[in-house]
Amino acid sequence: MALRTIRIAGDPVLEKKCREVKEMTPRIRELIADMYETMYDGNGVGLAAPQVGVLKRICVIDCTGENPVTLINPVIVESDGEQSGDEGCLSLPGKCGLVTRPMHVVVEALNENMDPIRLEAEELMARDVCGVITQPDRPRGRKKEITPGPVCEEALRRKIRIFQPEKVRRNTELISCIREMKPDVIVVAAFGQILPQEFLDIPKYGCLNVHASLLPAYRGAAPIQHAILDNCEKTGVTIMRMNAGLDTGDIVSAREVPVRPDETGGSLFDRLAACGAELLIETLPSVEDGTAVYTPQPEESPTPYASMISRESGCIDWSAEAAQIERLVRAMNPWPAAWTVLDGKTLKIWHAGVEKPDLEGEEGKTGFIVRQDARGLYVQTGRGILVLDEVQLEGRRRMSAAEFLRGYVVRNPGLS
Repeated sequence: MALRTIRIAGDPVLEKKCREVKEMTPRIRELIADMYETMYDGNGVGLAAPQVGVLKRICVIDCTGENPVTLINPVIVESDGEQSGDEGCLSLPGKCGLVTRPMHVVVEALNENMDPIRLEAEELMARDVCGVITQPDRPRGRKKEITPGPVCEEALRRKIRIFQPEKVRRNTELISCIREMKPDVIVVAAFGQILPQEFLDIPKYGCLNVHASLLPAYRGAAPIQHAILDNCEKTGVTIMRMNAGLDTGDIVSAREVPVRPDETGGSLFDRLAACGAELLIETLPSVEDGTAVYTPQPEESPTPYASMISRESGCIDWSAEAAQIERLVRAMNPWPAAWTVLDGKTLKIWHAGVEKPDLEGEEGKTGFIVRQDARGLYVQTGRGILVLDEVQLEGRRRMSAAEFLRGYVVRNPGLS
């Protein structure tokens, strides 16, 4: 595969008639492979052969990055409806314009094996992500090397313009740049900064926040961890049109997600992220065409504010019930991890279970290791026994409690 030069609007080849493909040849296969490589490199979703200077009736399409479709000698046999919107094109780099297309089409073509195929499609506008605003590069890893975050890395890979301000508030240069870009909508997800009203007012359709709870429940920075701590059976994702308040904007759409009995902060984050991405894609068309319903939130939330998690949030209070501490262990996984102090060193707890949940803790014995066996360390809590079965002592790797006990002798059974 090789990258080919994309012809820019105004090139005469783009105005010429293409020839029908009569048979599949090695040269045609090479052309198709190069077209995909060129399309992906340009962060596009579709590319026609004339755009790389070849007058053949071939186009390649991949709207998701996972389902590439090759159309040879395509013919639109049905179309209905109409939609208009700003659309980008690889032959017009850095620009977009108002385009009108059918809402639904049926295409007949040949695939790469020259077999006939029939493809139905709708919502065909090619949207342009004009920029990404993300946190500045930070020291990461044991060596504390300055490294871009995952959002920045993905934007770099897709060649999307990147902004990395320390603060958005009072950042006149950033706000001026975003105004010049004239975005239709700005999507905000776990950004970690309060956005000023002058920023929220920039996009035509406002700023949409993908929030990891069923608002108005769990407004705040850490809704995922607090839902686990509170033993919720369900949570979800809300798409909200942002206002100047803290997660108080109008609700556009929402979707429930069950909380599993063994859910960790990390596993629930991953499931809610996938759900939020799907819900956002489903919601955006209604925002654009004016059919979205904006439901105001009540002033009061039914839950306390889901405040930001810190390292201290993972510190275990052994006077609490075992079931409550077990939820803390899951909620704080993977960061900052639930922790205690054993023999003067930090002991992270990665997994734990509850035994004898109704057993009242003896006065002066809470936080003491009352038993050790192949399953793990049994710790007396304010109510019930917590069994530590996966741990990590300061300076050591994460391991099962049984493995830990084979190489470590507990000198002081009291945890603090």
